[in-house]
Amino acid sequence: EALTQFIFRCRPRGVGVETLVDCLQLAGDAPRDRYPRHTRYALLLALGEFSLDEIPEARRETLYAQLADWYRNDPSSGVHGAAGWLLRQWSQADVVREVDQTPVPYAPDREWFTLAITVTPTPPPKPKEEPETENTGTESEPAKPAAPSESQAEDTSETGASSEPAASAEKTEPEPPAEPLPPKTFCYTFVVFPAGEYTIGSVEDEPDRVAQKGREQRHKVKLTRPFALLDREITFAELIAFSPQYAGIMQQLDAKPADAGFGPNWYDSVGFCRWLGQQIGLSEADQSYAAPESLDVEQYPREPTPSDNWAPRNWPVDLDRRGFRLPTEAEREVASRAGAQTAYGYGSEVSLLGQFGWFMENSGKHVHPPKELRPSVRGLFDLHGNLFEWTHDWYYDFGAAVMTDPVGVEVNSFRGSRGASWSYSAEYCRSAFRYPDVPSSRTFDAGFRLALSPSGVRPEAAGDK
Repeated sequence: EALTQFIFRCRPRGVGVETLVDCLQLAGDAPRDRYPRHTRYALLLALGEFSLDEIPEARRETLYAQLADWYRNDPSSGVHGAAGWLLRQWSQADVVREVDQTPVPYAPDREWFTLAITVTPTPPPKPKEEPETENTGTESEPAKPAAPSESQAEDTSETGASSEPAASAEKTEPEPPAEPLPPKTFCYTFVVFPAGEYTIGSVEDEPDRVAQKGREQRHKVKLTRPFALLDREITFAELIAFSPQYAGIMQQLDAKPADAGFGPNWYDSVGFCRWLGQQIGLSEADQSYAAPESLDVEQYPREPTPSDNWAPRNWPVDLDRRGFRLPTEAEREVASRAGAQTAYGYGSEVSLLGQFGWFMENSGKHVHPPKELRPSVRGLFDLHGNLFEWTHDWYYDFGAAVMTDPVGVEVNSFRGSRGASWSYSAEYCRSAFRYPDVPSSRTFDAGFRLALSPSGVRPEAAGDK
C-alpha cells in the first residue's frame, strides 16, 4: 500500500516531473539489484500522473528509449507492465506494439513471457435460404447484468440460487462454411507466479466482507507448480476469430473488437482454450482439457442446456499439461493480491479503485479495452472490474485448513468467477469476492483470461508447428 501512496502523492506534494525523470534515469543507469523492481514500478506510475506536454522536450527521446528498453528487456513483470502503460499514455503505442509482436520465450529468471499466435479464424456459415417464419428467438443472447441478489450472494445451494441460464439456441445442423478467412496474429503476455504457499480470503474486519461462513474464509493454499496468467482479458477480436457468433453479441452493446469480450459462458471459455491450443498445433496429450468426445458420457454427463449439450458438465482439467486453461480460483486470487492482504491488490482505499479498474462509478456504463488503466505491481491489468472472469472451479465453501492445489468440489451448480465488472460497485471488485454463476449463463459483464502451467522441459504452450 505504501507504493500506491507514493504513486499518487508525489504530484500533490510538489514532486516535480524532472525530479521523477532524474530518479528514473538513475535507476536505469544503476545495476538492477540496487533499485528493486517495486521502486521502478512506482516511479513509472508516478510519472503517469503527468501528461506528455509536461515532460521537457529535450528529455523526451532519452526517456522514450529508456522506457522501451525496460518494456523490452526488464525481467520484472511489474516494470514491464508499467513501462508499456506509460508508453501508451505518452503516444508511443507503436513502440509497445512492436515489442508485443516479438515472441519472448519463458525463462526461469524472467517473470513474464510473450507468445505471438497466428490463428485461422472460424468463418461464419453461409446464409441459409429459408421461407419466412415467425421469429422464435433461438439465438443465444447474453442476459443483462444485475448485482447478485441476497440469495445468490449468501446461498449457493441449488435451491437457493437466483441465477438462471440465459436463453439458449437449439442445436441445428451447421451450414457449409463460407470462404476461409485470412489468418490473424494475436499476442499473449503471461505473468509467471512461483510455486509456494499463499494466503487467500479476507480478514475479518475488511469492509464489505461477505461474512457467510465459507464465502471468504481466510486460509492458506499450497500451489505445487508455478502458474502463468495472461496479463489481460480476452477481447472480442479473439472471440470472433474463435466463433463468429460473438460479432452479433458485441453489437448488442455497441462494443468494439478491441474491447474485452463479454458473453462467453464457462463452456465456451474452455472451448476457446482448446481452440487456441489447436491453432498452435498442440497435441491432445498436451491439452489441459480433454476433447469432449474422448470423455465417457456416463462418467462425464453433458450440460443439459441445448446449445451446450456437447460439453461435459464436469469437464476435468489437468494442471500438469502445458495447454491453455482457465485459472483456478486460488490462482486468480493469488495473482490479484500479489502478496497484499488488503481489499484490493493496490491497497485499501476505495477512492483509488478507478485508477486500476473499471466499475460502476467510472466505466460510463460500458466495457473497455484491456490495459487502459494502470497495471498491478505484477503487471496484470483489469484485475478489479471491467469483466467478471470465469475460473475453472466449481464453487465451494472455503475452510480454514490448508489446501493443496485446490480446484473446487467435484460437482456443483455454479462455477466461480472473480473480479467484478463495469456494472458493479466497488465492494464486488475486492480480491476476495467470489461470484458463483451458472456455467451455461451468458451475460454482458463476464469474460475470461487464460492461464497455463509452465514446466522446466516444455515451459509454455508454444507451438509444435
